[in-house]
Amino acid sequence: MKIILKGSYMSLSSFESEELNDFTIITGKNGTGKTQLIQLINQINTGRKPPSVESFQIIPNVNKIQVEGLTNNVLKELNHQNWIEQLKNIISEYNSLRPFAKKFTDICVTYNTWPNLQTSEKFLKSIENSMEVSELNKLIKNVILERNPKSHLHDTYEQNYLTLIQYLNYSSNINSLKIAKKISNFLGKDFDKLTESDFHNVPISDEDLSKPQLFDSALNKILYNYCKRRDQNARLFFEKKEYNKINNSIPDHEYIEKFRPPWEVLNSILARHDFDFKFDSIEREQFSQDVRIQFILRNNQGIEVNPASLSSGERVIFGLLVKLFQNEYYNSNLSFPNLIVFDEPDAHLHPELSGLLIDVLRKTFVIDLGIKVIVSTHSPSTVALSPDDSIFEIKNYPKTELKKIDKDRALDILTGHLPTLSIDYKNHKQIFVESPTDVEYYQTIFNKIYNEERLPYKLYFISNSAGKGNSNEVIKIVQKIRESGNKTSFGIIDWDLNNKRNEYVYVHGENSRYSIENFLFDPLYVSVLLMEMEAHNIFEELDIERTYNQYSIGNESNEFLQSVADWFFNSYYKFFNHNEKDKSDFIKIEYYNKKNINIPKWFAHFKGHDFELRIKKVFPCLEGKFTSDGDLKRKLSTIIGKCFPLTPKDSIDLIKNIIRH
Repeated sequence: MKIILKGSYMSLSSFESEELNDFTIITGKNGTGKTQLIQLINQINTGRKPPSVESFQIIPNVNKIQVEGLTNNVLKELNHQNWIEQLKNIISEYNSLRPFAKKFTDICVTYNTWPNLQTSEKFLKSIENSMEVSELNKLIKNVILERNPKSHLHDTYEQNYLTLIQYLNYSSNINSLKIAKKISNFLGKDFDKLTESDFHNVPISDEDLSKPQLFDSALNKILYNYCKRRDQNARLFFEKKEYNKINNSIPDHEYIEKFRPPWEVLNSILARHDFDFKFDSIEREQFSQDVRIQFILRNNQGIEVNPASLSSGERVIFGLLVKLFQNEYYNSNLSFPNLIVFDEPDAHLHPELSGLLIDVLRKTFVIDLGIKVIVSTHSPSTVALSPDDSIFEIKNYPKTELKKIDKDRALDILTGHLPTLSIDYKNHKQIFVESPTDVEYYQTIFNKIYNEERLPYKLYFISNSAGKGNSNEVIKIVQKIRESGNKTSFGIIDWDLNNKRNEYVYVHGENSRYSIENFLFDPLYVSVLLMEMEAHNIFEELDIERTYNQYSIGNESNEFLQSVADWFFNSYYKFFNHNEKDKSDFIKIEYYNKKNINIPKWFAHFKGHDFELRIKKVFPCLEGKFTSDGDLKRKLSTIIGKCFPLTPKDSIDLIKNIIRH
């Protein structure tokens, strides 16, 4: 990610930043333009480009930016009128359809196919021949006539279909009609026979009412809507048992098991992060659509607290934890920005809370959700607790610059060289590896696990060769350095089927995988890269949405991960066949997040250095994009970092063993 400004804005002049990290901390002396940069991003994002700015870009292009937005959590009371307001447009769009149009729309919703988006031939195929062409043509004629009795009708389905498109345009109301279909299914009622009361009586999820946004979904609506849906389910279940009404309602105890109350999810998150506040639960008998519902937050002494009365620092953390709740509660149905920008969110935070802020922003937003984050700060605590490679300094004299700096330099800037705030970085170990590819791989994984587990040593990986090194060279150089008196140098070499560990040189993937390439070309990481590139029809063949966040693949079940690996090998075998014995002889590989898949043993033991040519033949898009030596491997190391903690367990165990040595 890069920021490029042409022109000027306040004290900022034209500049092009260095490559920023997905998690970026921007610091600098007072008056150097940190806040001005955030303000400029906000103005550009809201379409208010200052006249003095010729152009402003964030590369690659970021189309959804959220600036600030952590502390605006107001718990207003809500009542039934708020529910009615949410349903108005849905009911109106359903009622705008006339009787025959409703019958036709039922077909469209059932098969999720829409006439204004495709040809008559494709539409017919999409409904899977559920109607004879003559029957469908007759229905279309009736739709046309009820809209305009004077319309000229044609004999053929194809010609009438073209007329239909002029009358029915589903581009803006598809979601409302899908909700209507869910209601008809819930009640076991024909789609075209729904009444307005049906919309008010059936539980409709938040995801259907409005696409949840990480920074726009109101907490009080989430809480109220759950109470309303639970009450609706209870009423419908009573009618089902008492009057034999047909619907899909369930007993209340099953409802709260299937749909966990949001205050329970929220309270567990607050407790998990040692935030001493708790929401009161709202029992079913407490809810009535005739009264306003209060949502009460209490401190650890049981005293009711208004979120607006929390301290500035508490409001920041509370807002952050509410975002965590929304992510956990909505799961994959939540819509995320591509970039979040914060201007000194830590200004009022205790150092312990600064650590929590950094952990949540980096681990949840960046690593788990794939959202880029930029934070400006003037806090030494925030800088000290941030990953080493995330810190950038902004200057505006003699010209504007935004460049990466090391942590010592950043702390010097912020503390004025106060010795009491210095940090000891003497606990270092140097690890010699075979090639630059190894450096990229191990340093990426170490940086992730170092911040995850607050390890006592920093490891620095050094390539023994500018190109392809070998294990013997690593063994020799570690031996010579150790003999000279250095006690902090170690080595890592590939297994290569026969290498053995000595006292200071460790074997990566011993008795498991041939070389580092066998880790890099893991079928899951290659598949994530193909998803990133939207290549080789991977979304359709795996039956997943194109909006899927591929970097969070580690959250999926082992079964799903195995299906991705199977897809990879099925693609591979189309080009490089193996006998059935090889195909069926599997070994299990494990990841840091306790997930695992089975891969063919031959794949783990195959001479990994030859993998790249084969993989590029199977997936030609990689051949066209990664042409220089090492490009593809570097990219896969980046993918592994983004997919953390779906990280090879062998690699992390190796790093921890060196740290304990």
